[in-house]
Amino acid sequence: FTPTETEPVNLGACCKKAVRMLGPYAAEMGAQIEQSSEENCYVLAREDDIFQLVLNLAENGVKYSQKDGQVRLIAYSQGSTAVLIVEDNGVGIPEDELERIFQRFYRVDKARSRETGGTGLGLSIVKQIVRLHAGTVTVASEFGKGTTFTVQLPVK
Repeated sequence: FTPTETEPVNLGACCKKAVRMLGPYAAEMGAQIEQSSEENCYVLAREDDIFQLVLNLAENGVKYSQKDGQVRLIAYSQGSTAVLIVEDNGVGIPEDELERIFQRFYRVDKARSRETGGTGLGLSIVKQIVRLHAGTVTVASEFGKGTTFTVQLPVK
């Protein structure tokens, strides 16, 4: 894409929309999803891309949560950077798998793919969107305790 295709995108509004969309799915999975965002947390981007990024991370949090799981989306500005944190208290990711989770078609637990669906593209798409918008994405996880994704993007 070209810079002319970008516009100021409210990261907090994307979080709110993702929570609304995923609410029924979270309830079905026995999880809670919530968000806490600054009102004026903007990035210069394509809105569809930023929403897809937020939705992919939030949906994974719900998908891999445990019964009575919690998924939180947090968006705020920090200087010239907008920060998105998506954290869950789900099954977590084994440490030896963390380096590969952003690879296309990679799935940590191939046995669950029939149960949970998905193609292993979600995190690869997240990584691509972040890269296209000159940002970074990191992950911290403890197997059996949960995962936190942190995305940093330049503000508008």
